[in-house]
Amino acid sequence: MAARWAAAEAGPESAEAFRRYVPLHTQWRRLPYLDPGLPTVLLSADWSAVVSRQVFQQLHGILVDPSLRHVAESRGRGTDVTGLTSRIWRHGG
Repeated sequence: MAARWAAAEAGPESAEAFRRYVPLHTQWRRLPYLDPGLPTVLLSADWSAVVSRQVFQQLHGILVDPSLRHVAESRGRGTDVTGLTSRIWRHGG
């Protein structure tokens, strides 16, 4: 999914981006509770937190702007996202 959107010039439509971003962000928020915070050398070979973070950051970068546009459009503000950007949306993982 990320590779397909990254290769496309336009990226996902705003409603589609929002539909994908909310569950992505919800699932991502679980990782800090599961991650033991150990140095990489002490983690098992199948521990995927590093790869998961990279995938999340890539998808976040693709989805966050169109998702914010969808929120603005839904609130009747056209595509004006002024005031909608917050740490929750812009932290990037």
